[in-house]
Amino acid sequence: MWIFGKKGESGFSSSSTAEEVTHGIDGSRLTAIVTGATGGIGAETARVLALRGVHVVMAVRNTEICRKVKENILTESPDAKVDIMELDLSSQASVRDFATRYRSSGLPLHILMGFGAKIHALEGQNRTTFCNKSFRSFSFDESVAGDDEDYLSRTKN
Repeated sequence: MWIFGKKGESGFSSSSTAEEVTHGIDGSRLTAIVTGATGGIGAETARVLALRGVHVVMAVRNTEICRKVKENILTESPDAKVDIMELDLSSQASVRDFATRYRSSGLPLHILMGFGAKIHALEGQNRTTFCNKSFRSFSFDESVAGDDEDYLSRTKN
């Protein structure tokens, strides 16, 4: 028997899809930044978050390719809230520019999903790191979320 295909206590296994895992979740009060959303797991994550009502900000280098991803999301979920913002994580100038634009938008930040870098879930007053692979992305998190006091002032319900 292959142990990785076996369902765990959660009822899910390694073959469970993002749609299955998030079924029944209402994300309509959440905002997420998804980097790497032009294809692969980043695009799929953006699609499923939007399907669950999350306001998705796709932070990408190639905004033209991302427009097609956004169109596909809106075809499946016409009421989805999806924005595209340019971001090149290999450039500190781009990270700073993105952070300035995002923070000036007034949007809260509840979920930060970075593919190839870092994944965060931000809830209420706590920041929990699920996976940290790169120091470079830490500066991205701090630039966008700001310090704890600033973060809390922008995420109060």
